[in-house]
Amino acid sequence: RYIMFCQINKIMERNPTIYYSNSKSYENFIKWSNEKSRIAFEINHYLGKRYSNLLDIGAGDGTITEMVASIFDSIIIVEPGTTNFKKLQERLISDKFQLINKKFEDYSTDNKFNVVLACHSFKFLKNPLVQLDKIKKMLRENGMFIHLDHQRQNDFLKFYEAYREKILGSDSKSPLSYNYKDILAKVFNSIEEISFSSELVIPNVEDAISIFDFIYDIHHKDIPKKIIHEIRNDLYEKYKNDEIRMNLQQTMHICTL
Repeated sequence: RYIMFCQINKIMERNPTIYYSNSKSYENFIKWSNEKSRIAFEINHYLGKRYSNLLDIGAGDGTITEMVASIFDSIIIVEPGTTNFKKLQERLISDKFQLINKKFEDYSTDNKFNVVLACHSFKFLKNPLVQLDKIKKMLRENGMFIHLDHQRQNDFLKFYEAYREKILGSDSKSPLSYNYKDILAKVFNSIEEISFSSELVIPNVEDAISIFDFIYDIHHKDIPKKIIHEIRNDLYEKYKNDEIRMNLQQTMHICTL
């Protein structure tokens, strides 16, 4: 079991700078995508009734949390990013919400939850199997862990892969190298999988390049100008001055004990 833990931890080792990335790039990504509204719709549709409480891990700016809040009596949000936490404080101001500015790895509670949600955040947790065991212990008897992320072969990840080695180096890890369902199955007895689509429409090539810091989790200044020039030429050859449309297929895993 120790060897299995180490193997999965190594596969899912990620750069933590996403928490401190240029907020403008993140805001543009959200502006150009209907991802959050689609995710919130699917969560609300699946749950379909009122629940006592929710633990939201890595809620970002709180958009999705706000969209699903009506079906929960109380919500605890654990968000490590300073910029996002300020947005949460501005957005989620009712007594229903308890906001905690720390990494989930450092969070502990005696509370038990109907639902624990990790929307595009689980992949950034260190020691994932340890964190899954922790989540499992936080669930009520009939509770569920809802995990969301992109399908492994969607257009966005294909775009990411096209330039990953140029930007991050040949030793960088591909997000296609791990299978979430297999990892979740190490801890949970039952996993239901639901797939649905969302869309990202980037206005033009220059806008795509402008959010590389968010996409690749790296500061623009750390990408060599020669590499940017090569990628820019390639993108103009593919898209010219047209929009860059990507299908962001999503997978929602509903994990129960």
